[in-house]
Amino acid sequence: MQQLPAVQELKNILVVRGEGSLGDAVLSSVCYRALKKSNPHLRITVVAFASAVTYLQALPTVDEVYRLPITNVLRPNQRWPSLLWHAFKLRRRRFDLVMDSSCKDFYNWRLFKWIIGSDRVFDPLTRPGDFTPNVHASQREKEMACRLGAQDADDSYDLPILPPAQAKWNAFAKRHLSGEYILLNPFGSVQERCLNKEAFQAVLRALGAYGIACPVVVPFVPARRTQAEALWAGASYPVIGYETTSLFDLFAAVQSARLVLTPDTAAVHIAAGFRRKTIAFYNNYTVYYGPNNPLAVPVFTARETVSRFNRQDVSAALRKLW
Repeated sequence: MQQLPAVQELKNILVVRGEGSLGDAVLSSVCYRALKKSNPHLRITVVAFASAVTYLQALPTVDEVYRLPITNVLRPNQRWPSLLWHAFKLRRRRFDLVMDSSCKDFYNWRLFKWIIGSDRVFDPLTRPGDFTPNVHASQREKEMACRLGAQDADDSYDLPILPPAQAKWNAFAKRHLSGEYILLNPFGSVQERCLNKEAFQAVLRALGAYGIACPVVVPFVPARRTQAEALWAGASYPVIGYETTSLFDLFAAVQSARLVLTPDTAAVHIAAGFRRKTIAFYNNYTVYYGPNNPLAVPVFTARETVSRFNRQDVSAALRKLW
């Protein structure tokens, strides 16, 4: 593809990504919104899997979500037969452009995109000179849209809160909260990004030592109820569990928090979208996936687990944010 088409000339595009996480999907909303602003008639189809599907289906800027039968993060040399089958199926739809903002240089993923779009693939691997190195993922999404001529692109996120989720949170807050609260999310996408009981209670002690007394709300999915309750068992600090049955429940809980504490996971980017003060625990920090939020302070942990961190770093972050 010698020259990129202008967004106003496009009718039907496919967006593919090498990840299926909610956090990645939230970041990608930057691109969809910018393209739709410049061409409201553009049809945007997004290939997605795992938790990203539900979020993307709620975005008014996405016309169709094509679900891949994958539940975990896509890795090199995985699912060749399935990817090839779906690639040929999508190829028949002859998209004007196939876009991928990730830098996943997997042979299986490259072949997947090439089969669908051939010379109509636009990504950082085929056009490396089009992108600024070492930038945040939201900036990469913005650059994708701008290279196609999108106007008024910005790097804010779209975080819809469905009415049932808002009503559920309002009822919870009315019953359990009388004012400000802290949201402490202990769970990450993989075990290395989950806080264990010792780390969880160390965070509570840091809050108490700093003189903070407002309650801590801990979101958890139904399958993690027992695990969540074990984390705060025996703690003297006030903790209230909040069962989330959809990701929009989590959005509503984050939206009004005075402070969000979370390991590197989707909650970091959700908090950034709502411009919430955030302490984020990172065991593998990169500029690309850092919190794009001036109100966020990262706490760097051991590489093997976010549960190993310096408590003084949490105290220092509280001094900056509280």
